[in-house]
Amino acid sequence: MHPNYQKQGIGTRLIEEGHKRLKTRNIQCSLLLGHPSYYPRFGYNTHMFSESKIKIKQEDISSVVSDSIKERKPETGDIKALQKLWEITFKDTDMTIQPGNNLTDWVSCGKGMTTSVLELDNEVVGYIRYLTNQPQSIQSLLSDGSPNRFSSIVSFMNQKITPDRKDLILPLDPNSNFVEQLITIPYEKEENVWPAAMLKILNIDNIDFIGYIESVLNGERNPGMITWPIEFDVC
Repeated sequence: MHPNYQKQGIGTRLIEEGHKRLKTRNIQCSLLLGHPSYYPRFGYNTHMFSESKIKIKQEDISSVVSDSIKERKPETGDIKALQKLWEITFKDTDMTIQPGNNLTDWVSCGKGMTTSVLELDNEVVGYIRYLTNQPQSIQSLLSDGSPNRFSSIVSFMNQKITPDRKDLILPLDPNSNFVEQLITIPYEKEENVWPAAMLKILNIDNIDFIGYIESVLNGERNPGMITWPIEFDVC
């Protein structure tokens, strides 16, 4: 809000109108990044999701045997396979954002971004989104759950990163069984849960979100991991 129009209740009315319109579309919740001293008055809970990653040292990747991974652009016929990869990768992560059913939900239009399907023996085994000139900056990564194939993907991406980098950082949930069962080489956890990561329930009868918030606040569950959708690539 422009300073000339602050403290007039305009921001409050805009936010409340936004919530009202979301409810008419049957949207169940609202996520935002914002000032933790302001948005809780509208029913937002802080510390509700994270940007978590795992870090693998290059020296540990060097021993991984790389099979012949093929990288290509996603096609419409890949959607079902990509959705299956997503379900495998995030099956035990409490909350995350699932891409839709359209190719535009999977292919980034961001300048300098590469979005690829990864194949091994003509079978889709992974999906990746990264900065073309900084391939160590991986925005999204999906795998079919095979430790051997995942090792091949890690080795494949390790060959791309710039010489000044010593680590490969992957946007995966470090607390998931998926990661624990998949990765056979040493790795470090990186978890970033901050007050600005907020969630508001729009449907007060949604017991799944109510249970999620209560469990996170009580320390019984880990905050969900957000992999930002491709729309954020153009921000």
